[in-house]
Amino acid sequence: MVDAQVVNRERTSIEAGVDRQGVFPYLIYNDAPEAIDWLGRAFGFTPDEVLSTPDGRVAHAALSLEGQVIMLSSRLTQYVNRAAKPGAYSISRIHVRVSDVDAHYDRAVREGVGVIFPLDDQFWGLREYHALDLEGHWWSFFERVRSVPQEGVRKRLQSW
Repeated sequence: MVDAQVVNRERTSIEAGVDRQGVFPYLIYNDAPEAIDWLGRAFGFTPDEVLSTPDGRVAHAALSLEGQVIMLSSRLTQYVNRAAKPGAYSISRIHVRVSDVDAHYDRAVREGVGVIFPLDDQFWGLREYHALDLEGHWWSFFERVRSVPQEGVRKRLQSW
């Protein structure tokens, strides 16, 4: 872990990536150090930056997967942020495009991830699966497998 500090310097490659993306899921965990490790094993995220507090909590972390960044922290009273309640799951979802969703799904299953919806082709053109992480955040990972005209999707939704 890295101690949090303000440094006067030029933009790093992490900052350049953050500047390109624009919108970021920002998740709060009761045990952020464990979450960082778990997200790496289960979903393939790699830590780009981890800033810790003196007591070992994570003040801020940026993790990436195929060039996309998510951010997270520990539950910090200074920011009045809240982690998911034990035994509950999030009512929002982080939807992530990956280059090989089949391999990604196989990795998640091997790691014992709690799959909500198994890998399947959807009528809107995505192959996707949904899963919960170790603290109940809802994730979906997808790959576009075919292009579907919007009118076709609208018609299918009428009988859904």
